Amino acid sequence: MRLKISSATIIVAVFIIAATTTPTTFADAPGKDACLLLTQAQVNDALGVSFGAGTHVTQQFVKTCTWTPTASSKDVKAVTLNIQPGDTFEHGKQQLELANTAAGGGVKITSAAGIGDDAYYITTSPTITNLMFKKGTLAFKVSIYGLPSDKAMAAEKSLALEVISKL
Repeated sequence: MRLKISSATIIVAVFIIAATTTPTTFADAPGKDACLLLTQAQVNDALGVSFGAGTHVTQQFVKTCTWTPTASSKDVKAVTLNIQPGDTFEHGKQQLELANTAAGGGVKITSAAGIGDDAYYITTSPTITNLMFKKGTLAFKVSIYGLPSDKAMAAEKSLALEVISKL
């Protein structure tokens, strides 16, 4: 009888250890929590500006993470990473192209080679450029607010490659 109790105790202990060390929420899985895909140091390095830690809009919505400069910055106002289902990548691109054509232009869509499975930049003004990229079953948007488009594109690509390296 004593052996059965010891075996049962061991089995229960194994289950408890497994349950407390294995990710149990959607947010803990790789590619589900945007703040886990980029570090504060990676954002600092990509932009040459000191940023605070990434934050979520709410604790329950972890697919978007925002980093803001720790001091006033002449150019950069914020950096945002958003995670989306992979099918939104193509649908979004198609809708954007149709809307842009119907409106007579104004939005520049530029292919971005060497980033994930597919990628493109969306430029809507001299200081608003977003990088949309897809890797596997996930799509992402990296946005740097306030930086001139040419500099934003280079920094967004650098951040996107960091994200991809963690998937």
